[in-house]
Amino acid sequence: MSCLKKAKIKVYTREAQEGYSSSLGNSVHLAYWDEGWGYRNLYHNYGILFAEAEISGTNEIIEKGLINPRICYDANRGYCITALRANADGTVDESCSGKVLLWTTEDFTFFHAHGLVEEVHTWTDSSEEVEVPEPVGFQALMYWALVRNTAVEVPEFVQASSQEDMEKVRALAMYSDGSVAFKSVDWDCNSVD
Repeated sequence: MSCLKKAKIKVYTREAQEGYSSSLGNSVHLAYWDEGWGYRNLYHNYGILFAEAEISGTNEIIEKGLINPRICYDANRGYCITALRANADGTVDESCSGKVLLWTTEDFTFFHAHGLVEEVHTWTDSSEEVEVPEPVGFQALMYWALVRNTAVEVPEFVQASSQEDMEKVRALAMYSDGSVAFKSVDWDCNSVD
């Protein structure tokens, strides 16, 4: 018996509204679900995966979007996200009949875009959400959340003989997405001889 809580990742698109065009809405959005909190939109409810535009023979950009995103787990590829390619107005792009846009991922933080591919029968059985191990889903939630500073480490003891020596000392800032960065320190040297 597994002691892991149930979790899910959901894929969806958004309706256009003021400040959020159909170009943005016709992209893959992700939400994380767990038993304790229900659904939480990832990346502030902003699109994460987008259809690639085409270039016309006259060197014009032809905007593309996507509709009807679906997700499933494939033992050979990991999590597969598929969608129908759409025109800028949201209608199905008939030029790619029988094909779907495909992205694969193991962790919902890094995605491999495969472009338009022939639709595989197992993908047609996919749905708008898939169960995931809670650590995988929670990692995606943290990765796509607003990044915030979680800790700062500075040396406990600094030996310096000048202001320039103090300016060389850096603090290590840690962030909620797991990233780190060395930062300059604004030292208060008024009480230092």
